[in-house]
Formats: sequence, structure tokens, C-alpha cells
Amino acid sequence: MGAITQFGGIFPRTPWHLLPENAATKAHNVKLRNGKLEPWRETKKLSVAVPEAKTLVAVGCCMMTWDTCVSTTEYLPDYNRLYLTGRVDRPEVAVLDPNCNPTYFYLGAPEPIAAPRLSFTEATGRDCSARAYVYTFVNIFGEESAPSTPSQLVSVRDGDPVVLMGMETPPAGYGVVNMRIYRSSTAYRTGAEKEQDPLTDYMLVAEIEYTTSFTDALLEKFLGPVLNTREVRLPPKALRNISHVVGTGALVGVTNNQVHFSQNFQPYSWPAEYDMTLNHNIVNMVTIDQQAIVSTDGYPYVVSAAPNCEARKCRAVNEVDIPLPDISCGYANSAIATPFGMVYSSKDGLVLVSTDAKFQVITSAWYSTDDWVKIRPDTVRLAYWRGYLICVTDVVSFMLEIDGNTYQDFKLGAMVTLSDQPVDMWVSTNGELLLLQDQIVSQWNAGSTLRPYIWESREMHFGGTASPNTAKLKTTGIEFRLLTPVGGLDYTRFIMNDKPFRLGRLGRHLYYRMGFYGIGVVEHAELGTANVTINQGK
Repeated sequence: MGAITQFGGIFPRTPWHLLPENAATKAHNVKLRNGKLEPWRETKKLSVAVPEAKTLVAVGCCMMTWDTCVSTTEYLPDYNRLYLTGRVDRPEVAVLDPNCNPTYFYLGAPEPIAAPRLSFTEATGRDCSARAYVYTFVNIFGEESAPSTPSQLVSVRDGDPVVLMGMETPPAGYGVVNMRIYRSSTAYRTGAEKEQDPLTDYMLVAEIEYTTSFTDALLEKFLGPVLNTREVRLPPKALRNISHVVGTGALVGVTNNQVHFSQNFQPYSWPAEYDMTLNHNIVNMVTIDQQAIVSTDGYPYVVSAAPNCEARKCRAVNEVDIPLPDISCGYANSAIATPFGMVYSSKDGLVLVSTDAKFQVITSAWYSTDDWVKIRPDTVRLAYWRGYLICVTDVVSFMLEIDGNTYQDFKLGAMVTLSDQPVDMWVSTNGELLLLQDQIVSQWNAGSTLRPYIWESREMHFGGTASPNTAKLKTTGIEFRLLTPVGGLDYTRFIMNDKPFRLGRLGRHLYYRMGFYGIGVVEHAELGTANVTINQGK
């Protein structure tokens, strides 16, 4: 007799005759979370993507797609901006209108290089002072650049006009709308100060719309605040994997073998002193719990991104103790953040690296290293949704249950294959899984119809001296098949209740398998050599 009281998933690396009793030889498009066979719903179409779309991001109700591999982060809610890398050759910030149409700007405000030229009447005396001028650019977000090269030092009478000329034209794309003019001012010295005390600084003369010339006749006593953007630095042009460090006002991204951080609450300023250099080229990076977890072509790293640890010298960097190179390439979301750590694709399987720099190959129970390489792991794209890890490659799609704490009904770590082959996936802020496939954005498990599934059992051995002749299912309606090793002898019947039924003569074989096909729920199944063996003697 063979009985299945709780249905499990597949184990591709395990021979059929060694499978656990509840395991399947085929489990396709089926939901197993409750230990029974249940159907998913078909996907629901939401929108049409751009041609050749590779990346999907949902911002509220806006579905955004791009034909390049783009990484995005929403930063703080009150900024109402989307920061992204990968669309063009430098980081950007996007603002969405009510119709979800984005306007893109390069991230930050560029530093002007050209020093202003001055036209003035030189003067000396007690009512005169030496001064120099600089100017900065200000973008539409009020973000200010580093200052220009200072002008020549001149001596003029307080209140006399000084004409600034030759201000540099701001480069297009940054959204520069204003400029700020500063001039140096020196505080009065009593003679008791220490010589090293800085008493000269640049102070605000005016903020104006961009112009190539400006006349300053402002009295010294009316000067504004001190210039404080001398250390502002644009993010590196080749920045990628941009991400917000939750709980802080900082952004983080990577280039080649460096990790870069922005100033806290200054997403437009990325000081050089915050850069961290690693020993290997970076492939992917995600942020979890104020940690930046980095995969490379060598070892994974965990870099502290805590807000009280901004200077390079105090950032902790932990290296995983064995090489686990990231082999993914060509797709967005080839590495993702989960509640347990970062997941990415290595030559041995999907690797999970936690924030304490511990690791495990989470697919090793299902795929050996030799099996894993056959499914093109370099083309992997990933998503984590409600306890499921969804993995798609150019060869196969599967979902694996990995959260047994949040979802208490999970017991089996079941793996099932899927018919979907999206090029990208996104989990929205309200917990819905979105798929980008065939230029269509759709919502997983949200359609109006149920999706047919297939589940076929392990081998059930009857020793070759007997054959099953009775079966019993508890189901709401499913196509049942008894599968034999010999083609053409399979038994097929549609079952809608939990009464025993007799099977035809199938011959005596070494093993049989039960198969279920359709959209009905199946709670348990029994297979026996006599009616009495599966019906408790009734």
C-alpha cells in the first residue's frame, strides 16, 4: 500500500527511488504550503512595458520599466524622489508626475570650475578690505554644489561695485536653476587670537538665477551665511546598485572594487573619505539592517553602514572566510535582500550571506554543483515574496519555501517549478509580486481564473509480484492518473469525492506513481491492492 498524507516538492538531485515518501518527481505550478495540493491563480495583466524591457520597478501605483539593468531606491518618503543608476552613464534622480511620467536629472549639482573675473576700482584705507569671490550652482531641489575656483584677491572700498564676469555655464541635465555668489570676509582681530584660528571665510552675497555676470555692491554688514559646501562631491559616474540605508539619511552604491556612501541626509554629496576599497571586483550589493552586503568575483563582504560610523576609519568590514564568487551577469535583481540576508548565484548554488558574515548554499539539498551549472545560473533573477524565494534562469523557473518561522504552516522546504519566465520581478510595498514578461507587467496570483498544476508522486514499490487495484483521494475534483513504467498502460480518471475506486488491470510492475492534473484541491491519496486496505475495512 502507498499513502500520501502530506504533499511535498521536488528534489532534482535525488534519484526517484531515494525520494522521501511525501516528495514528488514532478511538481509544477502547484501550491504546497498547507501540505496539500492547491492551485495558484493566473497572473493579472497590469500594464505594457517599454520595448525590450529588462527592469521593472513599482513606485506606488506607477509601473516603471527600462530597457537596461537599472537599480533604484526611494530614499526618504518626504523627498518624493526615485534615485537610480544604470539607465545612463551616471546616477540620476527621477520625479514622477501624477500620470507616472518621470523627469530625470543627474544626481547632485556640478561644481563650476572656471573662476569669476572681476572688474573693480581698487582702493586702500580703513574702510577697504581684501576679498575674493566664488560661486556655486543650485539645482531645482535646492542642492548646492562645491564652489568654483576663487577669483583674484582684490582690495575695494565697502559698498563699491564689483562686477563678476565669465561665470561658467552649468552642464545640462542637472536641473541647475540658480547660482550663489560668495565673497571672502575677515573678522576683526584683537591681537589675542591664536594665529591658527580661521577668521576668514566665504559669506553669501546673493542667490540669483543663473547669469554670466553680476554686480556686487553689498555692504559687509549685510553678508549672509558662510559657505558650507566645500566638501560636497558628486557621486562617481560609474556608480551602480544604489540603495538607501534604512534608518539613516544615507545612500550607498558601488563601483569596480569600491563601496561609496553619501553624506547623511545629503544624497547629492559623496565624500571621498567615505569610500571603502575591497580586494575584489564587486558584482552586486544590497543593504540589510544598516549593513551593506557585497558579492564579488572572489569573497563576499559585509560593510557597516551605520549612521554613527561615517568616516572610513571606523567602518567595520567583514570578509566571508571562503571564496564564493558571484557568477551572475546580464539581469537586474540577480542578487536580492531577504529577511535572512543577501541571496546571489554562485557556481555551487544560491548563496545566502547574513549580516554577521555567515553563509550557506541554500539550494544544496536540491541541486548538486554539477546539476546547478546545467540550469544557467549566470542568468539568474530573484525575488523574495511571502516566504518564497523565486528563482528564474534562462532554463528553468522554481520557487522554494525558505521561511519556516513567519509562515508556521511551512514544514517541508518544498521546491516546485513554474511556467513563468520573467526577465525581472518586483515586490511592491504592499507585498504583491509583479512580473515583467513578454513586454507585459503582470501581478502574480491575482487573475480571475485558476492555474492548472501537475504533481506526480515518488515511486511506490509493490515488489513486482502484485499490482494496485484500488485508490482513494480526498479532493474537490482532479484528474487522477496511475503512472506505470511502461508507456500506454497508465490509468486515468476524474475524481470528485473521497470514495474508493477500482483501477483497471495494469500488470505487475516494480513501481507505480500517482499523478494529479488540474485545479482541484487534493488533501490526501491512498493506493492499495484491495479495497479493504484503503478504506479501513469498510
